[in-house]
Amino acid sequence: MGDEKRMPIGRRRDIAGEAIEGYAPLQWKTSAGGGHIARLSITSPGASALRVGIVARNLPAGAQLRFAGGGATLVASGAMALAALEAQGTYWSPVTDGDTQTIEVSLPAGIDPRTVLLSADAASHLAAGPRGRFKTTGQGAAAACNDDIACAAPSNAAIAQVARSVAKLVYTENGVTYLCSGSLISDGDTASHVPYLYTAAHGIGSQAAAASLNSFWFYEAEQCGATVPVRYEQQSGGATLLFANPASDAALLRLRDRAPDGAWFAGWDAGALEAGEHIVALHHPAGDLKKLSSGVALPPTVSSAGSSYATAAWSTGSTEGGSSGSGIFTRVGGEYFLRGGLRGGSASCNSTGHLDDPSNRDYYSRIDLEAGRLRQWLGGASQPDDDYTGTWWNADEPGWGVTMVQDASNRVFATVYTYDNAGQPTWLVLPDARWKGVATLEGAVYRTTGTSLASGYDARKFSIVAVGSAQLDFGGDGSAKLVLTVDGRSVAKKIRRQ
Repeated sequence: MGDEKRMPIGRRRDIAGEAIEGYAPLQWKTSAGGGHIARLSITSPGASALRVGIVARNLPAGAQLRFAGGGATLVASGAMALAALEAQGTYWSPVTDGDTQTIEVSLPAGIDPRTVLLSADAASHLAAGPRGRFKTTGQGAAAACNDDIACAAPSNAAIAQVARSVAKLVYTENGVTYLCSGSLISDGDTASHVPYLYTAAHGIGSQAAAASLNSFWFYEAEQCGATVPVRYEQQSGGATLLFANPASDAALLRLRDRAPDGAWFAGWDAGALEAGEHIVALHHPAGDLKKLSSGVALPPTVSSAGSSYATAAWSTGSTEGGSSGSGIFTRVGGEYFLRGGLRGGSASCNSTGHLDDPSNRDYYSRIDLEAGRLRQWLGGASQPDDDYTGTWWNADEPGWGVTMVQDASNRVFATVYTYDNAGQPTWLVLPDARWKGVATLEGAVYRTTGTSLASGYDARKFSIVAVGSAQLDFGGDGSAKLVLTVDGRSVAKKIRRQ
């Protein structure tokens, strides 16, 4: 079916190896706010860019990690690191330019640094980085037949719009770092800004890979003919893998960061792509600045295993390593709609323009065949625009609060821990709360009783009784309003994520 067009750009180097310099155990110092801070630097001589594999124990979610290299500094929360550690046992730091990365760890006040164990386990030595257009020795930048978005966008508002949905993706598995592309996709709710990303399963097909994701937005020339990106945004929060279908090569992620300001949520078309339809591809060939290819759809291609792929032949441009996972789009009216993501193929600049040349072929997953699964997340129903998992409380009223767990499908289980009329600890649960908007959650409240932990469990003593309702309205600044009605009495409380 053709080569898979993801692009390796980094290899693993173990910290214990002689190639790594500068590692030392953390030395904690007291910070101005009463917390603690420590720094370490890792050098992999000759690297164009670097990621550091970090292992940790007892790292609090409220910790902050700062990563500096090549004149830039990126920040991650302890919660982001913990999510990656859970997925693959290692947190891969953000990509920084140059062969040295300095890591600063800040612990909040009240945390004993002696209980926190954090060390560098390995480095991913990148042969290419953001500063150099991800140009690797021997591979070079994208081939000349690929047109810059900056050349096409000024005369085509629809292309300029949909180009803002395309991101360059960098992820690391077992220390090996890869490049591919992906498209921000709309869930159909105009009020929603949930950052769903459509890409290829042969690239990001595991939660370990998704957890390590860095995404680069607006990585393109500012004007036609320019060779460096003047303005781009790197996000390093990773992602949650919602589904991956190896047979069709489709994957859907949810970024843990919010989509950057100015990004576009591309619409998608669940209809079958017809032979002869004009198509465009927006991608990062060879990891280069964003490019545009155009051509026509051919009849679908069926693999020996029975999987059906959309087939593309290019009139202008092509695809290369790094284009993997990028979208093909068709235009309806004044807007382009996503129809699939690149698996691979044989197309190259040598075959561009020859539609009857069998080597001028690329193969894409088919959104029309995945629509049934996609609608679970992209069906237009109200979906939250953030993950509100955490403990919420009012610092002026300690002793009670709300703990909420939100899974990848946005289902929620919440517990309100409080006190009854006699002042005895009790809890209330919301086992099936539903989203009524992008930041509003409502559900029935139940009181449970059961066997004491100190005695043997007796199923006959367990009971769950509906006692009221709750509504949570989340702000965009870590605050929320809780309206709780229990046993006929209503209270309203302001709470904040702890």
